[in-house]
Amino acid sequence: MNKSFDRIFKKYLDKIYTFDYHGIPVNRDVFLIGSKEFAEKKGKWIEYIEGTAKDHPNNYFDYLHGACRFTSQKVIDIFTEINIRDRFHGVCKKLLEKDFEYCFQFYSAGENPFIIVSQEWFENIKNDNYSTYVMIDIIGIKNYLLKYGIIEKDIIIEYKTAIDNIASKESFYTFTTFTDNIFIKANWQTSSPDYQIEYAPEHMIYLIKKIQEEIFRVFKLDSYAIVTQGIQLFKNDEILQHSVPNHFFIGSVATPFIELFDIENAIKYKIQDNPEFKRNLYLSESFLISLKFNSINIDKDKIGISGTLIDSKSGVCMDSFRAINIEELIGLIKK
Repeated sequence: MNKSFDRIFKKYLDKIYTFDYHGIPVNRDVFLIGSKEFAEKKGKWIEYIEGTAKDHPNNYFDYLHGACRFTSQKVIDIFTEINIRDRFHGVCKKLLEKDFEYCFQFYSAGENPFIIVSQEWFENIKNDNYSTYVMIDIIGIKNYLLKYGIIEKDIIIEYKTAIDNIASKESFYTFTTFTDNIFIKANWQTSSPDYQIEYAPEHMIYLIKKIQEEIFRVFKLDSYAIVTQGIQLFKNDEILQHSVPNHFFIGSVATPFIELFDIENAIKYKIQDNPEFKRNLYLSESFLISLKFNSINIDKDKIGISGTLIDSKSGVCMDSFRAINIEELIGLIKK
């Protein structure tokens, strides 16, 4: 435990638990506070502990809700809110030991632990770069080639033109198209004045539907899409870099990019045991809960079928995803 914390609260250790980095309570809700904020208002805690406070200290602090767990013995992943004003939007962010200050919890029932983190780490929640990723996979291209032997040039041109037409109207997204896959990426920052436009998950669902319709029109083949969102570890906020004529670089060192493939692996495994998992849309849990629905009575837990990642390499706190038909979801979300 941090020595400065011990000096402040040493005489109150009969009323609070204290935890070091490796002892942080996991798989439960926590409160996150920046170290500068905590230092300036620590007197509010002392008043509360001594029973002289009029209000709970949370009424005076700039704090965030979170939930954490260890992804290894060295790193804690924290799922923390970045916007609860108009949607429940949260992301998974790594808390390294160097950014951890202290953690404590009151003995009284019902109190969540408080984690004090470096002020820089706390402020970067708003300033970090984040991304949404989509992978659309065309089903049956191999059988198509077996049947026709080739994809005619005019079909390829028609396919490219269809995606060009869609992409030309979507300046906040980058499209990377292969024969049987399309990758879509969007960047955002919560501090950006364009956040409401850059992070528009409902619009993304409609965009996916439009692309799937074009795929079927051109190839007469179905497709499925996987959608994730979260922190972008590549710090440059450019969506795509084109430094030389034959090299297009997309910085995709990110938890949600890896999660695409973790979900894809889980889908293949789940479908073997349960054909109900065969849907045309798969959403990471963090993406699903960030959607705005057209009724407050919709139970998000009952949307589609829930699946869990298998031996996940992405390091997400919310290691589940939802399988659903896109037509069903469109009937539930706001336009």
